[in-house]
Amino acid sequence: MHSLLVSIGGTGSTVLQRLITINYYLEDVKVQNTHDLVNKFLYHNEKQVVQRNGKIQYGQTLEEVMSVLETSNKNTMLVSRLSKDHLDVRKDDVKTTENFIEFVKKFYTKNIACMRDNVFEFAMSLAIKKESKIYNIFTNDQRKVVENVKKVDEQFFISQCKKYIEYHEWLDNYFPKIIKISYEDVINKSDEVLQNITGYRNTLTRYFGLPTSELLRLDHKKNLTNYEYKALELYKNLCDQLIKDKIFNEMPIKNTSLQDKKNQIENFDRCKKIFDQYTRKIDFIDTSITNFDPWNKKYVDNVS
Repeated sequence: MHSLLVSIGGTGSTVLQRLITINYYLEDVKVQNTHDLVNKFLYHNEKQVVQRNGKIQYGQTLEEVMSVLETSNKNTMLVSRLSKDHLDVRKDDVKTTENFIEFVKKFYTKNIACMRDNVFEFAMSLAIKKESKIYNIFTNDQRKVVENVKKVDEQFFISQCKKYIEYHEWLDNYFPKIIKISYEDVINKSDEVLQNITGYRNTLTRYFGLPTSELLRLDHKKNLTNYEYKALELYKNLCDQLIKDKIFNEMPIKNTSLQDKKNQIENFDRCKKIFDQYTRKIDFIDTSITNFDPWNKKYVDNVS
């Protein structure tokens, strides 16, 4: 039963894809995380398992991607991602793109759309990424670069709100029956989300000894208990092993919380006012949670 995450950047697809892969791996399911399907180069290893060459940019036609998937090892479950961002960059003709979408909808038994409840934070995150020129954080030095951003481009911020609205409409058009899962639920109801997707109950919690939502926060928590330290070490060691085994290729770390953004960005409050005005008539955007920080599970301090 292959799983496909449909996404745009900033909706938490990387962390969900990684957790699904780990979940299946711990249940002794042969699994392969292909990352995104359409922005690099997919091929088979000697066991006919799908691999990804991350150095080749947009190196295949969509027809070639379909062929790699169709002829892959039938005994290995694939956990893949399809980013609308990358489809847009490719600029394939409409018929080719629509044929590809129809193919993946059938090839992947589970189709899951990665969403955001707090669209304001989504747009703010991408606006900060634009200024820092760092999309995913892998090192503390990269984190420091992101933390040094003090102001965002307000026009770009609004363009990302528009981008999310277009993504929502695109999903309704091409994936009308897709399962929608928010980033906020992924980080706060992690075990419930994973059970609903995989059918396995509390797999990560049993292995690591902590609820997965707590495990995800340990990298940012100060003064870990000995038990927490061991759980985090076990998690990192497992991820390192999966990277070594080429089951997945990378593991970015958490960027910044909404409170961090509030403390950091000088025009945060102005962006919030612009956001409220821009989205006031859009029924699927809940502006009542704009100030709620899902990572810290509380409302942001000092928001005007």
